[in-house]
Amino acid sequence: MKKQFLGKAITLIAASSMLVSLSSQAGLIDRGNGMIYDDVLDVTWLQDADYAKTSGFDADGLINWNTASSWASSVVYGGFDDWRLPSIVPIDGSEYDFDFSFDGTTDRGFNGNTNFNEMLYMYAVNLENISYFDTSGAGMQPGSASFNNSFTDAETGELVSFGLDTISFWTSVANDPIFNAAWAVNFRTTTNISTGESQLLNLNAELGAWLLRDGDVVAIVDPVDPVPQVSSPGTLGLFSVVLCGLAFGRQRLSNMTKKGLEKGLEKGKNILKNS
Repeated sequence: MKKQFLGKAITLIAASSMLVSLSSQAGLIDRGNGMIYDDVLDVTWLQDADYAKTSGFDADGLINWNTASSWASSVVYGGFDDWRLPSIVPIDGSEYDFDFSFDGTTDRGFNGNTNFNEMLYMYAVNLENISYFDTSGAGMQPGSASFNNSFTDAETGELVSFGLDTISFWTSVANDPIFNAAWAVNFRTTTNISTGESQLLNLNAELGAWLLRDGDVVAIVDPVDPVPQVSSPGTLGLFSVVLCGLAFGRQRLSNMTKKGLEKGLEKGKNILKNS
């Protein structure tokens, strides 16, 4: 499991370092149908962060970690069935530091390192929210008076908002190494003051579950080899069905043509025989 976390950490670090070299177009892109693509982390988020509630799965959308994890893996949305909870990996790439800090030097506290936490990356980088406390522990930090749930689409320049009424969300890590605990991120207070705290909570606490999936939700076309690249097993399955259909149709047409020729030849033989 540690190797998996380390691999995810390397991915997040590499993605965040790309911000220095990428153009101003890098960021969130509204793909329509309630799905938002992050072209830096290469993940797609549900625009409705409160989908557990709006889908009718839970009355208020607040669920314990086990329920959230199980529900995420069962969701089919936009034709995709690989939705999950956001990931968090240790900032040292190996073991979590449970000490509380205000300067992001540990995994728990404020001003957390966004390179290792997909939820904090959404909070601080994509939505440009500011933690309530500054790195010395003084609050309220300038800029944290209100929480922002909108972004500027990196392709269209239009302002787009997330459906985001829930104040805290689970991430995907639990029971490692502390039994019966999971990581979460608190986004704001009930009065909409931005907080941005990375928390360690009991699995039975009830929080929101904001879903995302790896990769884009549209087919990518390579200008050199302009064949659409399939972005999901679901799309691949549909593509295979189409190919099978074409092959079947072609075979059937071939069989029909062959039978037609055989019938024509037989008719010609009978005409010659009777003449």
